[in-house]
Amino acid sequence: METAAAFGQHAAMNSQALALALSASLLAAACGGSDNDDSPVLPDAAAGSDAAIDAPAQRTCSIGSDLGTPAGLTFVAEELNQNDPESPDATFVRILAVTDQGPPLDAINIQLWPGFGPYDPVIVTDPVTITGDETSFYTCGACALLIGDADPMTGASMQDFVASSGTMTITTVGATVGETVAGTLENAVFREVTFDDDNQAQTDVPNGCTVNLASVAFSATIQAPPMNRAGAPAVRRKQR
Repeated sequence: METAAAFGQHAAMNSQALALALSASLLAAACGGSDNDDSPVLPDAAAGSDAAIDAPAQRTCSIGSDLGTPAGLTFVAEELNQNDPESPDATFVRILAVTDQGPPLDAINIQLWPGFGPYDPVIVTDPVTITGDETSFYTCGACALLIGDADPMTGASMQDFVASSGTMTITTVGATVGETVAGTLENAVFREVTFDDDNQAQTDVPNGCTVNLASVAFSATIQAPPMNRAGAPAVRRKQR
């Protein structure tokens, strides 16, 4: 059951941990991944026309509008603490894969949060339709995000996307280090958003970019985060 404290901790980003995970995914992928050179931009209006006066500012999208069915991705899964003082042992699983090595790089970011939405109280194998609370980073249990133009050294991203539709199905339930987690994400549409972690607010970007994903299959053995293995502090909050 999601507590008020857990809802608050469902928010802020630990950039160092994300950077380490992205670096691990990049190293695991070696020479894999794909280039997204077809990133769409809004067309320039003809000079001197009415459209030129009224046209919105040109916007560049960090990820192409159609990812199709990416194959050959290498996923890295980690068990991370929810950092909920009322449930200090509660954890979630983050599953990352680099889709474009860049630099900067793009990545798909799947998160499974026990105690939230369809995974309350535990992760299950029933298909989850991404709608309602599942379309917000701050309330989702089956969370699907894209990271656009991320710096692997800092974890900072230029653009963030959250799935507004699609179906996530976990085929192999894994929740702790050493277990395998596997599943699929199908017919997903991602919209560009901004995050306000302090106020736990997600906002659609006006005239923002959208990305279609036909399907992707993921599978990985859950690891402890590298920062823990290196002896760094284990306190974490929800990470994009």
